[in-house]
Amino acid sequence: MKKELSTAIDVIREAGLLTTELLGNRAKSSQKSNGDILSEADILVNKLLKVKLNNAFPDYGWLSEETMDSTERLNKKYVWIIDPIDGTREFVEGIPEYVICIALVENGIPIIGVQYNPTLDQLFAGIQNGGAFLNGKRIFCSDCRDLSKASVAVSRSENQKGKTKIYRPIFGKLTPVGSVAYKLALVASGNYDINFSVQPKNEW
Repeated sequence: MKKELSTAIDVIREAGLLTTELLGNRAKSSQKSNGDILSEADILVNKLLKVKLNNAFPDYGWLSEETMDSTERLNKKYVWIIDPIDGTREFVEGIPEYVICIALVENGIPIIGVQYNPTLDQLFAGIQNGGAFLNGKRIFCSDCRDLSKASVAVSRSENQKGKTKIYRPIFGKLTPVGSVAYKLALVASGNYDINFSVQPKNEW
């Protein structure tokens, strides 16, 4: 899987160059039917990732937030799972709490994960049984075991809607952060102890 990991890292950095040119550009964004934001960068990054990864691994399946799904992927041993920009709302507002996400699953089990925050130049990468890294340096979760002292990264939108209020007495501190994937990466690197959401999430 070293080839897949190195390819994903190279491609995600290339995609990051696209996003930096369009960061904070509200004029080039629209709203989906479910209320989510769709930016020009989502479309461009999705196209770049699909071309590059499919060319490198033509027999692998594909699942992306910005691509019409196909049941063909269900017959594939390996499937790329993509979110071109997780945290699009933050992206169009110029808040550096978004990431480009690439994952590879084998028979439904995640074996590679790569995230990139181009604004902060943070590249998170992990491989099954091989550890997780931030910009090449090994990272670890915190060792906090006391919920009353735990720092928690919560959804910015859920927090604004008051959905996290009832949990404040339980934890040490709740901090709103944009992208779901970025929050998970910040937990993996020990910046926060916990992340939770009160709403269901998608595969990507």
